[in-house]
Amino acid sequence: MTFFTSANTLATAYGREIEREWFARSYFARMLGAMPTSETPDLGIPLAGPYTPIVMKAELLRNPGQTISIPYFAALAATATTDNLTSSDLEGNETALTDSAVTITPAERGKAVAWRNRIQRQVNYEMMDAARVLLGGWAAQKLDVDIIEIAEANTTNVVFSGNAASRDEIDTSDTLAPVDFQKAVAKMKFVDAQIPGGEGGGFIALVHPYAAYQLKRASDWTNYHQYAGVRGNENPLFRHPNLIGWIDDVAIFETTLISRANNSNSPAVSVAKNLVLSARCLAVAALMGEVAGDSFGKVWDWRTRSQTDYGRSLGVGIIADYEAKLLTDKYITRIQ
Repeated sequence: MTFFTSANTLATAYGREIEREWFARSYFARMLGAMPTSETPDLGIPLAGPYTPIVMKAELLRNPGQTISIPYFAALAATATTDNLTSSDLEGNETALTDSAVTITPAERGKAVAWRNRIQRQVNYEMMDAARVLLGGWAAQKLDVDIIEIAEANTTNVVFSGNAASRDEIDTSDTLAPVDFQKAVAKMKFVDAQIPGGEGGGFIALVHPYAAYQLKRASDWTNYHQYAGVRGNENPLFRHPNLIGWIDDVAIFETTLISRANNSNSPAVSVAKNLVLSARCLAVAALMGEVAGDSFGKVWDWRTRSQTDYGRSLGVGIIADYEAKLLTDKYITRIQ
């Protein structure tokens, strides 16, 4: 008999569980906010709302290579058309709405595992669950790496720690300090970057563990936290065990996703690409389902295959079409 074909009810259920694993285990999942017009799947996972660093837009039933446009709009100046206006004053005096759009072409990604030299009946539910967990973890890690690579590549706004004026001038005395985050936020506020989380929220800083160690040893780190109150605990955006503290309007998270490499100084110093993110600085576009499959309403499609040797091996895999992209370069600052 056929074991778990892609049209099978159990395979569909596993596909939905892969989707949950993807979101639950991704570091950036809590930073995904849906556009008001997107048809994001209901995964039972709380998202942080519209003011998130990453905009996610998922569209139904498109062919591979289909482009998805994600619009963004410039902020309006806090001035009225006129004071003491009447309704007729608005007509003909409208402010032009400046809008732009980023076009994204989702690319196919996938991963598969197989049990060799086993008849299909020997592959039990526990083994299938193990495959689900491992593949879901891979999908989450893949999404995180794709996003961090896009963010780290942006060099529009860069802050150098200490007295350094470039990456290659950084030496062992140029360590991460609270003032670096204040400089980063000043750059983004100058271009009207929005604060993630809306009212009571804050910019999101991602720092390498070694940089976090330096930061917590800074002379004024304790001063920022000695009398600090609880902040952001009601927003999923800021509920994470790796939140190490706040500096003014910046929530600082420690993560190994941040890359670190030696510069060209003599002696060489290992330098991390720490990031500060504002609202709507990145985007993820995804195709939901496929034209000829049963994956309607899901980003990830669960597949199985009975292989050669008279069915003595079984493979399972997951496939998705998505792409991460920079939404606006001015809304990210890199701290080195």
